[in-house]
Amino acid sequence: MKKKAKITLSILASLGFLLALPVSSSVALFSNSHIYEDTFLGGMKLKRDRLKSIQGKKIVLIGGSSLPFGIKSELIEKELPSYSVVDFGLYAALGSEAMLDLAAPYLKEGDIAIVSIEQNEQALSSYFSARTMWQAIDNCKDALFDLDEKDRKAMLGDALSFSREKMPYLTSSTKAEGEGVYRYSSFNEYGDVESEATSSNIMFEGVDSNQMVSFSPETVEQSFLDEMNEFAKKANEKGASAYYWFAPCNHAAIANNREIDSYYDWLNQNIDFPILGNPHDAIMNSLYFYDTNFHLNNAGKQNNTKRLILDLKAKLQDASKTDIESLPPPKVEIIGGQDGNNADLGFFNIEEGEDYCEISSLTEEGKAQESLTIPYSYKEKTIVTFSEETFKENEAIQTIVIQNNIKRIEDYSFEGSSLSRIEIHNDSPSSIACGQKLLEGCQANIYVPWYSLSKYRSSYFWSPYADRIFAFR
Repeated sequence: MKKKAKITLSILASLGFLLALPVSSSVALFSNSHIYEDTFLGGMKLKRDRLKSIQGKKIVLIGGSSLPFGIKSELIEKELPSYSVVDFGLYAALGSEAMLDLAAPYLKEGDIAIVSIEQNEQALSSYFSARTMWQAIDNCKDALFDLDEKDRKAMLGDALSFSREKMPYLTSSTKAEGEGVYRYSSFNEYGDVESEATSSNIMFEGVDSNQMVSFSPETVEQSFLDEMNEFAKKANEKGASAYYWFAPCNHAAIANNREIDSYYDWLNQNIDFPILGNPHDAIMNSLYFYDTNFHLNNAGKQNNTKRLILDLKAKLQDASKTDIESLPPPKVEIIGGQDGNNADLGFFNIEEGEDYCEISSLTEEGKAQESLTIPYSYKEKTIVTFSEETFKENEAIQTIVIQNNIKRIEDYSFEGSSLSRIEIHNDSPSSIACGQKLLEGCQANIYVPWYSLSKYRSSYFWSPYADRIFAFR
């Protein structure tokens, strides 16, 4: 009774806050225009609807985007026909705790809840992005009341800013755009990403250096351990079973393999529910990944799903044969030379590789320029990235122009610099990867083609910088 009263008071406080907002902001916030329904985050409604609608026993997979990029739910249902499957993974930046909170109310007796979290600090923490969650629940706002009080307060604290972000869409009768595979239409009925586009590893050198993998207890926040244990307790009280299952991770991104066994022992001692399988099986060849160290391509997805089925059958003492083919890794796509603007090539020091080139640093003359365009190619080989040190601490350069040859930008690349404008001449935000610390220690804003503004602001990689992304013509 006390808990119910506490929730009621919290809701009333939330409504009181909303009443304090300007009328125009409240209208924008709770309009039925569903601005973000075509984006990747728009998949939240599909996943929630499936989670709530299944009447029989279900297997609920809870985590980040490694689940929709790593699971074939149809295969699980074929091998374990007593269960329906819900792929309730979406995006780590929403917050792993929040995904647990959104799933917990809809577990029932006989259900299996599998917690599968990407092996990095943000995912294994109490991190929560109110702005990202507002986008995700834009067409299922009832989810607001399934969040815990602290996250709901964060949402309300960001309500005015988010309503201002939505207003231009409302006044122009447009919607935020998905891009590439990162759109609502990529999800199948289970909530899995299903696309021929995810056929091979498209990462520069097969690994994303902005998302390194660590099997260290220091990677995990104590508050998140507490949240997982509380989730498992709620599941058990409803007659459901909770398990932890290691998300797939790129072997080329692991800092220290020697920590894995001790990490498993530590985790097993600190969570109050069983672990399925072992972390060694979750570590896969880089050729099985797609565009991050946690997103699998189609071959990797099938092999990873087979791993989950075998781990589940072992736990359920199901001796039936698993008739799923293990697929070989696909070939790597080689980056070829192309044409672009090389006017400023002489201001950069270039390292030539077998198939592509990298920028290692600026020349002394380059360091003194006010504006630079990163060159496209060198000796007919494409320049695909620049080192983290290239622009760091530079106090002369105000503007850099990045063409569509650049495939990845390292975290902290502009730290301590005087940059005010980073201009990106690339129509496809998913083709240029960045991490969560891109603008750390830098005051610059990002400028993109006006017709790609919506894509960047709602992009999987770029949305954390939405309030610093503007359009140029």
